[in-house]
Amino acid sequence: MNSPESEDPRRGLPSASKLARLIQCPGSEQRIRSIPKNLLVRSSKDDELADMGTRIHKARELKSDANLLDDQERNLFSLGMKYEKALLEGWMSYYQLSPGQVTEGPAEKRMWLTDPDDPLIELASGQLDVHYLAPPYALVIDWKSLWCTYLPETNHSAQLRLQALLLWQNRPEQDVSIIRTAYDKPMIYKGGVDDFTDYQESDLQYALRLTMHQLWSAKQPGAPIYHGPECRYCPAAQAGVCKEAAAWSMLPSVLKEGTQTVLAPVPDAVVERMTPEDLVKVWRYKPLLEKIMDMAVARLKGMSDQELLDLGLERAKGRKLDPIVDVVGAFDFLTSQGWDRDRILRCMGFSKTKLVEDLMEREGLAQKWAQQRMEEDMGLFIEPKTAEPSLKMFKGIMKS
Repeated sequence: MNSPESEDPRRGLPSASKLARLIQCPGSEQRIRSIPKNLLVRSSKDDELADMGTRIHKARELKSDANLLDDQERNLFSLGMKYEKALLEGWMSYYQLSPGQVTEGPAEKRMWLTDPDDPLIELASGQLDVHYLAPPYALVIDWKSLWCTYLPETNHSAQLRLQALLLWQNRPEQDVSIIRTAYDKPMIYKGGVDDFTDYQESDLQYALRLTMHQLWSAKQPGAPIYHGPECRYCPAAQAGVCKEAAAWSMLPSVLKEGTQTVLAPVPDAVVERMTPEDLVKVWRYKPLLEKIMDMAVARLKGMSDQELLDLGLERAKGRKLDPIVDVVGAFDFLTSQGWDRDRILRCMGFSKTKLVEDLMEREGLAQKWAQQRMEEDMGLFIEPKTAEPSLKMFKGIMKS
């Protein structure tokens, strides 16, 4: 029988990988806990990518790719080991450490952040992929084996900050108080081996107070919900129960091609989530939004071919219009070619608007009288129809 800890190694506490979301959106964890489990689903693609990352991390833990990885994964693992070596050598060179001074800590080591006033109170946890020790120095490396397109630089990484705190608080026999954090990201390697952050003792003291306050804020009743990039990875957003995430995910800059959106831009799914008040707002702004869309397209069409290419667009060939402008001449030509008169007429159409305009021009009638005259004269040939009722703002007195 599985113990609670084996089912959830984090013991229900925030983890280093989720800290950034809690900082950006303090109420996210409470909202996630309120969602029925049947709605917390992952796509098969998400599972496939997660499994791929797990296999690469396992290979790093064992320092061997034997019988674990396919060719693509093996290449990423090899690159990751290369970059880890460069990060390690750069750290040793900076602090003038010899190989004999450096030991490697256990891989995939889970540690717990506790209240400094009561070590029995656990606040959060984190799993250190790789760390090296040379007291008082330490190096923490977090492997990001996949794309991680939205990974921040290390000095803005809440995940690495918490991992540094975990190692500092769970220090070995000798003090570890100067900690370097870095990412190993072989698939993108943004920033190269120069992207690292060093924490001194004073930095760690401040980071501990800051992190404790952020964790405390997330536990408060009614903790606020904010939208932003972290919505991409939030289960509440993926389950479609977070209005803030839905609104953010529909921004043009978020919906651009090639980015991971929170909600698939399916119209009926979006409308289904709207409140009646949302529907009214969309209706009221429809004319403005349509004008914005038309002007946006016109602006794009006014760009040069190179500017469009830089945006991933190109100018398509315009569809043929070729209207028949000489209707009378075309009619006479077709009849002269033996076309049946009735068949030709069935291919033609009359516009009531054009007939009214002709009456106004020929007889000098006002539009109102020309409209009435046309309807009287053409009554036998018109099928009375009424369009679907439109909407307008109610100006009467609301009934209680």
